[in-house]
Amino acid sequence: MIPQANVIVSDEGLILQNTAGLGSCKYNGEGYTCTMILVNHPSHHTIENIQADAEVIAIFNNPTGKYLCVSSLVRVNPSQTSASHFFNAFVGYADPTQKYTTVNLGDNWGLFMMVPPAGSYFVYDGSLVVTPSRSVKWVVL
Repeated sequence: MIPQANVIVSDEGLILQNTAGLGSCKYNGEGYTCTMILVNHPSHHTIENIQADAEVIAIFNNPTGKYLCVSSLVRVNPSQTSASHFFNAFVGYADPTQKYTTVNLGDNWGLFMMVPPAGSYFVYDGSLVVTPSRSVKWVVL
């Protein structure tokens, strides 16, 4: 659970950032810390050549210098969903006239909210979608 982060509007998309970390995960037995979440509209990735309304990319790194991007494709839904709390905690505070806006995410906010309850995923080697370009392992949910 992360209580606070900065919201940034940039050319890459909407960024949620906290240098202390937005959460952590293990991949192939190695620990990673997420310092940035990027929300793009529309999605970078497609499934069966269909682009999603948006894509949430959690960018992780670890002490050895490896990067991991975990991506969740998003469809717009006018009704309240389990993902609504995740987005409502920061999207409405994006202000392109400010360098960044600090937001309180709340006690129950966490990266787990961007992970679908079930489904498949794709894994491949690629590069970061933000500068500087680096080699990363992608996990697309």
